[in-house]
Amino acid sequence: MRSLLPILVTVLFVAPIPVSTAAVSTDYSGQNLIVNSGNLTVMLSTYPEIAFYSSPEEKFFLNYEEILGYNEGDGGFGSAWRIRASLGDAVWERKIIETGKSPTMGNYTKMALSATLDGVQIPSVPQMGVGSQQPISQPILRDWCSVSFTITVADRTYTVNTDRGRYSVIGGNEAKIDISIEVLKDAGVDTLTLKQSLRSTETQNYVLQDLDGMKRIAPGAGIPSGSIEYFRNTPEIEQKMMFMGNDEEKAHYFWESYATVNGESMEVSAHYAQEDGALVIYTSYPAAAGISVYHDPVIGVPGGAGPIKEVTDFVYENMLSLLLGAVTGAAAISVFAYSKSRKERSRDEDILNLEESEYFRK
Repeated sequence: MRSLLPILVTVLFVAPIPVSTAAVSTDYSGQNLIVNSGNLTVMLSTYPEIAFYSSPEEKFFLNYEEILGYNEGDGGFGSAWRIRASLGDAVWERKIIETGKSPTMGNYTKMALSATLDGVQIPSVPQMGVGSQQPISQPILRDWCSVSFTITVADRTYTVNTDRGRYSVIGGNEAKIDISIEVLKDAGVDTLTLKQSLRSTETQNYVLQDLDGMKRIAPGAGIPSGSIEYFRNTPEIEQKMMFMGNDEEKAHYFWESYATVNGESMEVSAHYAQEDGALVIYTSYPAAAGISVYHDPVIGVPGGAGPIKEVTDFVYENMLSLLLGAVTGAAAISVFAYSKSRKERSRDEDILNLEESEYFRK
């Protein structure tokens, strides 16, 4: 009986840790589907605009706007768009595809938007109608590509494994977005680009981290509105964009530096611009007919205690096992908690302590 005493004391000490174990909640507000988990609220409209925030006083918006096609041989990115599809003009199907509880994610909800897009083909030389100053209608390529966005909101931190490494999605603070694009028809282009814009209800500074370091982009300043800059990928698995206010992070948008194209890992080419105060990011992929692209960004807000909650839930759900386990089992749990929290702390420090960086000393 004496040998069990240290384990019993450990259980009694860990169990009272004050951590919210509330399930992910889902509700509707008008045309919006709202999901809450911990510090994070995600609001999905009837088209691909995603609002996310920790407080309704300040909301952040991720809007997927267009898919554009071009040929690298014509001069590279943005030199001559050959086809474009507006996501705002499509008919979207929105639904909750899954909800429940899993050992890795805890309570979770998955919601999805999907549509098939028509492409507007753009002539290389504008054509004018005979005897008229109005341009001839541009041809439409029906059912050029299909697109789906699946947003996963969970209340427990979990790890995503990829061919290039792995990263964590912090439950209660971050949501994962799975983007799937399937090219259905040949449009005479070899590259397609997904245009996505980010903005907030408050005036923010945008910070992009690429191979050259941290770049501050103030709305209405920094780079001329409409000019497009190349984003130099860092060696890290995730590329980072942050909403900043008073030199502290308010929210963030990460995207993986590699996408899966027909089952193979391929580096994502990215560009950025500023339009009407919003930060616009362009991510590019192959565009041949039959190509299937998968990419998975993350949106989120700072804060939270995902790793602690993960261990705490384990203690509650396995009380009997802990009472009967060996001292080595308790030690393994301690090592697990330390290594997980250390990894997440490293990521949080990278995001939150930017004032210590050379960028904020300028």
